[in-house]
Amino acid sequence: MIAQAYLGGDRVWSIAIFTSALTINGAVTAGYLGNGLDIAPNFSGTIFGMANTLSSFGGWLSTFMVGELTKETNTPEQWKIVFYILAGTYITGALCFVSFGSGELQPWNNAKPAAEVEKQHEEQPLNEEKA
Repeated sequence: MIAQAYLGGDRVWSIAIFTSALTINGAVTAGYLGNGLDIAPNFSGTIFGMANTLSSFGGWLSTFMVGELTKETNTPEQWKIVFYILAGTYITGALCFVSFGSGELQPWNNAKPAAEVEKQHEEQPLNEEKA
């Protein structure tokens, strides 16, 4: 995205940059889409659903942002701002995953059966007094 901000005025460079960016994005997508299955196979559907919902919000927000930044003046300088924001978003996401992310199976993946949980938490009914 940063290269696009500087070289985007040339049609050939712009096509080459976007082609390479989308190719790299395809490889990245294969990595993060499988991460929910790696960390918690029993909950991968729920994890994917929540992640997809959040990313859909990002798609809406980015469209709104581009519209607001370019509605008055649709100049290369305005588009540079858009590409810098996109690059910052990618970098921030990558740094968060490198800092806090994991591909290791999580302990909460193996939830206890409901019967076992009920045995642990047998409680006294509210209308009875303790002996």
